This record gives sequence, structure tokens and C-alpha cells, in this order.
Amino acid sequence: ISTNGSDYASYIEDGDFKNSEKEISVSLGNFENVDGKVSLSQDVIDWDGNGSIIFNADITDSALYGIKIVWKPKESGIDLDLGVMMDGDFPFEGANQLELKRQWKNISEFPRVDASGNEYAQEQVETGEYITSILQDYTGILNEPYSFKFTKGLHKITFVGPEQALLIKE
Repeated sequence: ISTNGSDYASYIEDGDFKNSEKEISVSLGNFENVDGKVSLSQDVIDWDGNGSIIFNADITDSALYGIKIVWKPKESGIDLDLGVMMDGDFPFEGANQLELKRQWKNISEFPRVDASGNEYAQEQVETGEYITSILQDYTGILNEPYSFKFTKGLHKITFVGPEQALLIKE
């Protein structure tokens, strides 16, 4: 698996692509599993996080598109690292190091208080809900989500496993 070697800025500047005005949905029933344990039921993919999942996307207009994923971690833990490939290659450096951030909430409505009456940070638990993430630079250097170049036609979008189990929802 390789990257084309360009950084994101060079990748975006190369070519005459404009932001798409359309949203394209990819059916979850239209996937290939490579070396992982994956099942589909009731519009949810249950993925063990190993290997990769390939989706076929029929792109109607050549343009720049953001990639949104609706997901939920199956187990508590750390944020998930994910890679995304276009037609078999990482399109730019950083596409192999995307992070899906878990969502947390306060365990209680009220702050914790010690024996002296001092308040301190509340304990946190994961929300346990589906999270909508738009793929972006995990380092935080870029403030905007990544845009991916697609030409009109059929393309393969590959999610490379985070090695942690998750659910992906349509």
C-alpha cells in the first residue's frame, strides 16, 4: 500500500477541482471485506476493525468531496486510527492517519466535591451513541475537513482498519 507522496496542500492544488455542490451516499450493502470480520444487518456494518472494507462509489460529477462516516465504537477505549484509500492508494500523506474521536459526557450533572468542599472535574463516560465524523487532519494543523478528488465514474473507497471493533451506520 502506498501514498502518491504528496502532502495535502499539493494534492488539493493539483488539478482543476472545485467543491461539489452535491452529496453522494454510498450504500452499506455495497462493500467488500478484506481480511477482517464484517457483517451487515439492519443498515449497520459490524466490523472487527481488522483488514479493510472497500465501498464502490458512483461519482456523478468530477469535484472535491468530503467523506463523512457515521460510526460507534463497540468497546470503550481510545480514539480509533483509520486510513482511507482512493482506488487502491492513499491520495496524500495523512490519509493513512485519520482519527475517529470518541464522544464523552459527564457522568453526573453536578461536579465532584472533596472532603474540604473543593469542586473538581467530573468523571467522563462515553456517550454510547453514533458519532458523525467528517474525515480530517488528526494533528489539528488544518482546521477544515479533508477534501478528496474524484473524477466522474466508479471509484473504490477503502477504509483501512483501526484495529478496534466498530459499527458503521448508513
